[in-house]
Amino acid sequence: MNFIVKKIIGGVLYIDKEIVCIKYDRIYLKVFKFLPYYQEILTLELAKRTNKIGRYSNGIYYFQDKITFFHSFLKGVEKKIKGKFYYRYKSNYKSYLTIDNRDEIIFELERKIIVPVIQHGEPKLFLENGLVQAEQEGTGDGSIYFHDISMNGNELWSNKYSVLSNSSKGNLHSQILCSHDKLFFVITGNKNKGLYILNVHTGKLLKKFEGVCYEVFQDGDYIFSSRFENTLCRINTKTLVIEEWDCNELIKSNGFDAIHDHRCAALNNKFYFTQTLGDNKAKVGILDWDKQDLVYKHDFKPKNGGIGSIQVNENRMFIHTQDNTLHIFEKETE
Repeated sequence: MNFIVKKIIGGVLYIDKEIVCIKYDRIYLKVFKFLPYYQEILTLELAKRTNKIGRYSNGIYYFQDKITFFHSFLKGVEKKIKGKFYYRYKSNYKSYLTIDNRDEIIFELERKIIVPVIQHGEPKLFLENGLVQAEQEGTGDGSIYFHDISMNGNELWSNKYSVLSNSSKGNLHSQILCSHDKLFFVITGNKNKGLYILNVHTGKLLKKFEGVCYEVFQDGDYIFSSRFENTLCRINTKTLVIEEWDCNELIKSNGFDAIHDHRCAALNNKFYFTQTLGDNKAKVGILDWDKQDLVYKHDFKPKNGGIGSIQVNENRMFIHTQDNTLHIFEKETE
């Protein structure tokens, strides 16, 4: 597996299967489409602090100067909505905060539904049928909540991390993912740390994988995570069957220390992992689950500093480093 590496000053603000939005020199946003070939389709100027981009059917939207701008790929600015910050703008519902009241999330369907914000700054997962909110307390006494928009946004269930893990305390230690009506997340901070799986409709605990206690990443119908020392785990989200691959010797013989960084990605049965251990140990590797092999590695220069983020698609990796360099890895055709 080989890549051609290009470097620019900037970073990725949004990516999906169709487009990527890259901010250049802190002020210029360029949007590229992937198919049928990699091509720039939009350029516009943003304020330096504008770093959140969303997607709607005709283009992208961004919040700037207390206004949400909807910018079509074909027509330019289609509309401006003052005083609303949007989390989601889809055909089945829109969800947003207002500048005047940041303690409530408003869902627009045929009518408006209001859901209280459990805790500002903590993870929120907007699903087709509702909202998952995660709460985190310094005492290890946080909870996870589900609000069902088909039931007027009411809280359908909540679970304390400490109760789920049958411990005196528990801390959320990963993002929250959803697949096939199941929620996947990691609880640590106690002797029962692991990957927990709940039914999204009932909050019932379906499964727990003991010791799988690092960040989780989704690849279609699979969730990837890991356990000590360097065992890569793949969970089938339909069957909840786990497979494990001890790749400790493989990665260490290739100059890596660990695969557990939260700045990783999974796509097409490949696990893209990064490592930052001091200025001279920033690197990325790709583990191929099917081949059970390390199929690519790249060492960054000490001047690049640590790795800030990684995004991947079928043919490209985008890695942002501490010196504000975006490294674009373009897969060479075979």
